Amino acid sequence: MGRFLARRLLLSIPTVVGVVLVTFVLFHVVGGSPAAMVLGQNAGAQAMEEFDGARGYNLPLFFGSWTRCRILEDVDFREAAASERSRWGAAEGGGVKLAEGEALKVPYLYERPAGERWRLRVWYRGRLEGDQGGDGESIRRADREFAGGESEGVAGGAGGAEIVRAELRRKTRGWWDSQLTHYAGQLARLDFGTRTSSTVAPAGGSGPFQAVVRTITRWPRSVSS
Repeated sequence: MGRFLARRLLLSIPTVVGVVLVTFVLFHVVGGSPAAMVLGQNAGAQAMEEFDGARGYNLPLFFGSWTRCRILEDVDFREAAASERSRWGAAEGGGVKLAEGEALKVPYLYERPAGERWRLRVWYRGRLEGDQGGDGESIRRADREFAGGESEGVAGGAGGAEIVRAELRRKTRGWWDSQLTHYAGQLARLDFGTRTSSTVAPAGGSGPFQAVVRTITRWPRSVSS
């Protein structure tokens, strides 16, 4: 009898792991943005980032030391909309031009949180401060890491530079700090998202299960309207 129970328990492990992975994919990959579902598409970037941070949605999906954040959207000035180009002060038909010694002004959507570490990655033509050599015409890439209260450290070098693309990432606690490990921790604590928050507490809870159910129940009404 003991051997039978042990065998059944061992056989159930792959099933449990499979169920966890399937539900993780459904709620974190296929389900879209839970913050947009709960707070609405018109919610501010900071409110959505706080919602994501409280629930682990602002972490890499499976693993990674750096993660995207809503404080600054990725931008490629060769394809950017006019409103985005205007926010950055990009030239018409080009990127952000920096004279020698001129620092890049990054138009954050809200104030950078203290205590975080960031990485700004830029693609550029010309030369940035600290560059040695280079033909000044080909597109190169540069990474700048900085803390919350520090400057980004991107400025034009000899002859100036033109930023053509920019990405900002926030550092995680480690490569293992991900949405998957956060989700597994929720399941281990039997936390199915039914707890509410004092900042955003929609009726019925605010976890991934409630966000998806809320979207499904609203769907017929949105179609009929």
